[in-house]
Amino acid sequence: VVDPGFVPNPPLKAQTFGAVRQPSGKVVILQAGKVFRLHSNGALDPSYSETAFPGLGLENGRYSAAPDGNLFVSSNTSKINDGELRTIVRLLPDGGVDPAFKFAQDGTSAGSRTPTFLGQDGLGRLYLQGSGFAASQLQRFLPSGLLDFFDVLLKYLLDHGHDPCGIVRVLALAVTTTIGMAAEMRASNDLSIFQV
Repeated sequence: VVDPGFVPNPPLKAQTFGAVRQPSGKVVILQAGKVFRLHSNGALDPSYSETAFPGLGLENGRYSAAPDGNLFVSSNTSKINDGELRTIVRLLPDGGVDPAFKFAQDGTSAGSRTPTFLGQDGLGRLYLQGSGFAASQLQRFLPSGLLDFFDVLLKYLLDHGHDPCGIVRVLALAVTTTIGMAAEMRASNDLSIFQV
């Protein structure tokens, strides 16, 4: 049954588009290189910061909504809002590009990278596959956009015949040592900055 209370304005063209429903009932639309939001009745939401991203991936599996309302979108390495070249960006719940997210493998020339799959897990890590990337297989990235090197290291060790139990022991020792060193630094300094 068609809902007569929902009348998209602007009208959605007959071409392909993506849609993501937000918890508020509003709908984020991806179409023709633009991302905008409609109210639950279909009217354009002027409070949403519209984003222009030519080459926007509209197929399911080329964009991913996070539970917190953020939206990850991909393109064939295009200029975001007619500015810098980006392949994947995170859009804030009310629109606009999140400056805290910088994808580690953004392309350096238009059309140089094409994501064919973009997804997330429950921890906010991104999974990506496509053409033009350093690795052709599925890769995992941290919520910040950096490559998950733990995943890369583990795969390398397993691919080269290392014992999985030995790998776990070595990694556990490395983490324990790092935490111990950090505690010692903390005890001897007023301020210590470290990352585990």
